Amino acid sequence: MAKIAFVFPGQGTQYKGMGKTLYESSDVFKRRVEEANALLPYDLKNKMFDSESIHETASAQVALYVMQCALADVLIGEGVMPDGAAGLSIGEYAALYVNRVFDFERGLNIVAKRGELMQASAQKRSSGMMAMLGTMTQARAIENALEDVFIANHTMKKQVVFGGGKEALEKAQALGKELGIRRFILLKTSAAFHTSYMSEARDAFSEYLKDIVFHSPQNALYLNTTGALYKSQLKTTMINQITSPVLFYPMIKTMIEDGYTHFIELGPRATLSSFIRKTDKRVFVLADVETQGLDMFLNTLRSELHE
Repeated sequence: MAKIAFVFPGQGTQYKGMGKTLYESSDVFKRRVEEANALLPYDLKNKMFDSESIHETASAQVALYVMQCALADVLIGEGVMPDGAAGLSIGEYAALYVNRVFDFERGLNIVAKRGELMQASAQKRSSGMMAMLGTMTQARAIENALEDVFIANHTMKKQVVFGGGKEALEKAQALGKELGIRRFILLKTSAAFHTSYMSEARDAFSEYLKDIVFHSPQNALYLNTTGALYKSQLKTTMINQITSPVLFYPMIKTMIEDGYTHFIELGPRATLSSFIRKTDKRVFVLADVETQGLDMFLNTLRSELHE
């Protein structure tokens, strides 16, 4: 029997024009975008559909949250109910919404504050991120050897992302080559997210959240900071996620071990899908709803689920 997970990608997947065809073709999607537009102090539709400012951290995080929640609403409205949910970085907030930890508006306000604080931190100190095609053991050796390099994301069994100062990342690449690693990819990010470079944002976010009350997740929720199923201390997890490494590969591996057979990626691009397939080729993965078109996406999913 199919066990379905909704998974939501993180920052970097956004692009100018994202969501426009869905806005024009789905009333459910359109209503959610219009709701967000009315709640925000700026024109979200303009940022999503027509502006390069979509790549600014504060704008990107809000736009991704809105698009991902809207897509989840569309699928649930079509009778596709997830058994569990997970997200990468900002994508985790759509997973929280799906699990009714908060309603759409409260989540929107939280995400807007998170993005604002992280963008402010990013502008204070120059930093970046770099992917390495190597093992976690190699990554830890590099992190331990250098002062300003931090593991930020474990995306696949043999792919790790570092964050740190630009010079330190160059040193990490040189050291990695000495360890036998041959491929490094500089990422187009504005800062070293999920590292101590975001400590100021984390502390301010902690203060912002202190009086907010959250509901317990209604279904299974898997978390970045632990790579495991949620058990307790959700607010602490949300705060620590800003500076803690994203344990995406351990999280997906755990979900597969827990019996998840169908992963539906809901976001602007097919990003997480390749990571999930490489974790276990036996699972079914569906992504890139906007390129496929909503009708084809739903038909493909229904055909798979009814086989």
